[in-house]
Amino acid sequence: MSSGLPVAMELQRRFDGLTAGRGSDAERRDRLRSSEGKALLADLCDALESGHLRVTEGNGLGEWRANVWVKRALVALSGAGMLAPQPGPLPGSELDSLGWRADRPPDCRVPAGSFLRRGAYLAPGSAVMPPTTVQAGAAVLEGAQVDSHVLLGSGVLVGEGAVVGCGSMLAGSLLPEIALAVVLERGVVVGGNCGLYGPLVIGERSMVYAGTVLRAATGVFDPAKRHWLMPDGTGTLRLPNGCTVCMGVPPAEAFADGIQRVSTLLFSS
Repeated sequence: MSSGLPVAMELQRRFDGLTAGRGSDAERRDRLRSSEGKALLADLCDALESGHLRVTEGNGLGEWRANVWVKRALVALSGAGMLAPQPGPLPGSELDSLGWRADRPPDCRVPAGSFLRRGAYLAPGSAVMPPTTVQAGAAVLEGAQVDSHVLLGSGVLVGEGAVVGCGSMLAGSLLPEIALAVVLERGVVVGGNCGLYGPLVIGERSMVYAGTVLRAATGVFDPAKRHWLMPDGTGTLRLPNGCTVCMGVPPAEAFADGIQRVSTLLFSS
């Protein structure tokens, strides 16, 4: 396939053709399980792995969106797979539609023991330490460093030069289709044992202290401005560039019931 927009348009055309029209759920599932559906899923994963297609897209102006049709295609095509045994030293069972990458991306540091799902993208110069799992549709961009025992869920984007500390989880999101997952912009540092739950965008050069739990739905409290920063109309929480995020206890007046509790704090630069 060629690169860029023509690839995306052709794949979307094929997916729309495969899922168009009426029919029972069984008939739709049979179409997705057909040789045409399997070929489409393979080409979709190839496009994601090469960087020609993204689940999470930016416009270069700090605005991010979920690529809805790509998420819909991943859910439909992978979900149509059949349960099959997995051989190996640790045998298991999994859908046969979306396996693990057998290759390792060129010019990336991926020691043995990390798991890359088909459709995961690692840019040249990035590093993923074992045992880390990178799910389909996640993207690790140039120069990003992901430490051990990390989970990057579907649709997560780790920006250029960003660092994710040991034991952290960046939750993915394939459903709802319109929702972002977690986006770390350029140069963000996430400490160890953090839990980040989207839809969430962390601005450039920000730092998330170790042990922080950041949930978009509950927002973050800014002690300097004495107010809560909450998600926008799309449900996405956007943190400013150069901020610091950690756990703490806001004053009692920050809570409607007047009861203090541990929350996520935001300190702007």
